[in-house]
Amino acid sequence: MDELKNPYKNPSRNQSMFNGIKYSMTWEDPIVIQKALNINKDDTLLSITSAGDNVLNLLLHNPERVISLDMNPCQNYLLELKMEAIKHLSHTEFLKLLGVTPSDERIGIYNSIRKQLPKEAQLFWDKNTALIKKGIIYHTHSNYRVFGRYLKFIYGEKTVKGVFKCETVEEQRMYAEENLYRLPWSLYAKIVVNPLISTFMVYFKMFKELKHKKIGTLREQYKTVFSVVRSRSILRMLEKTIDSIPLKDNYFVSLMLFGEYIKDRCPPYLKPESFPILKERVDRVDVKTMLLYDFLKTLPSDSITKFNLSNVFDLANNREFPEQLKEIVRVGKNKSRFCYFSLRRDREIPETLNQIKPEKKLSKQLLKEERTLLFNSFEIGEIQK
Repeated sequence: MDELKNPYKNPSRNQSMFNGIKYSMTWEDPIVIQKALNINKDDTLLSITSAGDNVLNLLLHNPERVISLDMNPCQNYLLELKMEAIKHLSHTEFLKLLGVTPSDERIGIYNSIRKQLPKEAQLFWDKNTALIKKGIIYHTHSNYRVFGRYLKFIYGEKTVKGVFKCETVEEQRMYAEENLYRLPWSLYAKIVVNPLISTFMVYFKMFKELKHKKIGTLREQYKTVFSVVRSRSILRMLEKTIDSIPLKDNYFVSLMLFGEYIKDRCPPYLKPESFPILKERVDRVDVKTMLLYDFLKTLPSDSITKFNLSNVFDLANNREFPEQLKEIVRVGKNKSRFCYFSLRRDREIPETLNQIKPEKKLSKQLLKEERTLLFNSFEIGEIQK
């Protein structure tokens, strides 16, 4: 399977998609992932790194070992920064460094831990101190920050925050219709986050990066892009979430509405009660930079018990997708579990893979509970050997 081999001899030096951080926070809901996987103290977990959020969120469930994998080394550098910060900083300093709380001390805080970082991560962050100074956690979500400032300017902060005080989903919907879904809201949707504009921008970025990567095919890229932007926009997803999901603990919506986390609405790993737990466990995380398929090939059979695969299959072509699942079956122990999200509608677990039992009922239920309503599918499988 030549196409499945890693085309990057040294990913850290590759250009294009490997030249920066693409995700500074993770959009997959950790509550849903834990319900799907039931991670416990006996587990060896393989997780896609992304921004590192869910690696740390799932570490709170006490797995014996975590392998954090990403094909983009910059995403791993972000996780390694978080891990060293957890080891050596106070919780207050940790939040300041990441940009969760306001601070003009970030560079000084970074300098206090920089020598603890792995060499390549240290070189990356030394060259990107501007990201640290600005607050890295919101780096790739400036569109939400603009939208949050717009809403606070038009409606007032108190009015926008009022939607989080509602006790029921019906109250949320009524409050939003009366106070938010008015002309300024719809005007922003038509001009700033118009689906046609979003489509153009995504395609422009996609074609720019296709010159440098060989993962998936142009056709697969089309499917992924269209599944996201063809009939939806940021505001449509946000409206759907407000109208159907309780917001009291929904930090994804606080980011969408304010461009930042508010009060105690934040990922579990950022909460003060989680910090001492992570300090004790963060050394269990082993960070790897490879393509998923290539890394699976290096692992012995029956060595992993849980797999959190993010939406890694969105860019796999139709031949790569089942081949990667076959490797997951080989590497997974009997009764081990895996889950993955998808922006596409054609990424169900293939019926031909008879060593995988799809958890279809649970998958559908958890997709409804997922707090972003961003994804079109959520798949859960149990390996049976």
